[in-house]
Amino acid sequence: MALLRDDERTAVNWVRDGAVPRRWRERVDYETVKGCAEMMVPRTVAIDDAVREHPNPQVVILGAGLDGRAWRMPEVAGTAVFEVDQPASQQDKRDRAARLGDGARFDRAARLGEAARLGAAGPVYVPVDFGRDDLVEVLAAAGCRADLATTWIWEGVVPYLTRPEVAATVAAVAACSAPGVA
Repeated sequence: MALLRDDERTAVNWVRDGAVPRRWRERVDYETVKGCAEMMVPRTVAIDDAVREHPNPQVVILGAGLDGRAWRMPEVAGTAVFEVDQPASQQDKRDRAARLGDGARFDRAARLGEAARLGAAGPVYVPVDFGRDDLVEVLAAAGCRADLATTWIWEGVVPYLTRPEVAATVAAVAACSAPGVA
């Protein structure tokens, strides 16, 4: 919620409260948020559980969008978090994240110990155009280390990519993953 703008929170609050609006435009917003939540909540819970069960020193979130794990999951404290997304999406995220400050669920500084050792300082924004950029090079330049065990999160992005872009991303993930690490 902290990453949403005030006008975006309205429909979320309607759904949370079960307050179905009468006006058709508001009802469309309500139904859209409700439908997304029905799909996204179980997916997010499953991924969060996997992150908790298999902690690694690095997390790479491909197509990070408005992902809030770096702020809302204390389990990633001390973890280098790399958020990969389109440059325009990342700028929007940076603008929204700048407002977090005291609204974060846990003290972001508390997770900088290990992340600082890894050369990261809170989520590292990695702007990437999956159709043009070399993900391996961009991640390496951002400080992501291929010799460390990494948790890869790739949630909700594939429908926006072409088959060759999906194949290239899978190959890049393999190239950036530590050998012999499950």
